[in-house]
Amino acid sequence: MILLTDISTFAGQAILRRLVAERRAVRCLLQPSRRELRLPTGVTVATVATSWADLPALRTGLLDVTTVIHVVGDFYGDPSRSLAHHPQETANLLLAMQETGVERLIYISRFGAEQASAYSILRIHGETEALIRQAQPRAAILQPTITYGHGDLFTHTLAMFAKLIPFVFPVPNAGLSRFQPLWVEDLAMATSVALDDDRMAGKTLPLGGPEYFTLPQIVGEILAALRVRRTRVQASLPMVRLASQLLETLMRRNPLPLWMLEVLTAGSATELDVVPRLFGFEPSRLAHSLSYLGEPYPWRREFARFALELS
Repeated sequence: MILLTDISTFAGQAILRRLVAERRAVRCLLQPSRRELRLPTGVTVATVATSWADLPALRTGLLDVTTVIHVVGDFYGDPSRSLAHHPQETANLLLAMQETGVERLIYISRFGAEQASAYSILRIHGETEALIRQAQPRAAILQPTITYGHGDLFTHTLAMFAKLIPFVFPVPNAGLSRFQPLWVEDLAMATSVALDDDRMAGKTLPLGGPEYFTLPQIVGEILAALRVRRTRVQASLPMVRLASQLLETLMRRNPLPLWMLEVLTAGSATELDVVPRLFGFEPSRLAHSLSYLGEPYPWRREFARFALELS
């Protein structure tokens, strides 16, 4: 039995679809939330509803489990608030695993995660990785680069602004930063491979797509998938940060969170051959995996939802 800790995000849902398609026995944790959870449709799995602070319920959720896949998804808020409890929540999970004898763990982290990182989202993931290495030295830690797919934050936000802003598209000036976007279905496939390959135990494994891009090149691919024409104009990062802070003030939920700008500043690229070399398959190219952006979608209504939704 596999325990998957998050199925409300696009990455967790992709991993769940892969596990179900492979007919693996899966149980999913559901966390209490003030918002309606966006759960996958057309998939039937066993679930356990518990908060991270409820150790007895966590232990119940781990009964008959042999492997835990621990994943946390994208979010729109400040990582120092939205992810502030992630290390402690993970520590509770690790304690429950030790008490129930579950020894296998796969943690979906982020590329560039470091305890000493200047970027809050990478620092928090780095702190969580350190806890995992101490408590579960044979855990496999996957560090994907920017991950995209249906329901993601990265391409979805860029597409929304492309649809809302006429004639031009302001592209944040990320300098020489390189990006190596990874399709979320390839992340799910790599997770499945890690489940079956004991050689990955105790290792930290980067994952990235098969191509390097600059940010303007990624925007160009997104515009092509949307079938819209916009003149790309460079916008300085201080100006984009100012716009993000303004949106933070005016809207209930910021569609351009500051942590995303941190990711753009840091870049996100590893070796091009890492997935075929370590996981044995060829990842998908960006242009071949953006068809979901060409589907009809109420972009203006989506922007209004950001403005009105409760935080």
